[in-house]
Amino acid sequence: MTEIENLAIRPGERISEESVAQRFGVSRAPVREALRLLAQDELVVIEPRRGARVLEYTPAEASEMFEMRAVLYGLGAELFTRRASAAEIDEYEAIAVRVGALTSDPRLSPETFATATQAASAYLMSHCGNRRLMAAMQKMTRRSFRLYAAMAHRTVERRSQTLAAGRRLQVAIKTRKPREAGEIARGIVEDNHREVMRFLTEAQRHTA
Repeated sequence: MTEIENLAIRPGERISEESVAQRFGVSRAPVREALRLLAQDELVVIEPRRGARVLEYTPAEASEMFEMRAVLYGLGAELFTRRASAAEIDEYEAIAVRVGALTSDPRLSPETFATATQAASAYLMSHCGNRRLMAAMQKMTRRSFRLYAAMAHRTVERRSQTLAAGRRLQVAIKTRKPREAGEIARGIVEDNHREVMRFLTEAQRHTA
């Protein structure tokens, strides 16, 4: 469901079977089946007598997701550096340049910036030559990851830090240094991890 991936339906928000059925002009049975499949993919949670809601991670679960993503993205960057053609590397750089153009605009929403950075990451992963790795990253990204990517890039300063690391990653890829590319890619995710945990900790403190 693209509304979940694009945060049109937020984590924790309930999904009305009746509303979805009316929207698509179908009975509630296929909607119920679709929600069951989304639950299997860990995009929604179905609760007895309460219906479905979009999966919402606890801070500990979000932290675990970042730990996994750092490893997967690092490996993807390493494989891409080894295996990508010159044309694919040029295309990746073109996407990264478009991300850089967004970095200094204070009017840009964190969600828009996160979408742009994920386009660059998705291209890298889809051309790393490992379909299982690509599928694992895609599955993780679908699970509300864009929300946390937006948290990590709430300020122009944080976006600039990510851009600087991204440029180092481009150089490592362009000069065919797989190990260095993998380390930089892992570092980018780890930096985002720390920023998100800091934000969630402060939010908990304010609501306590």
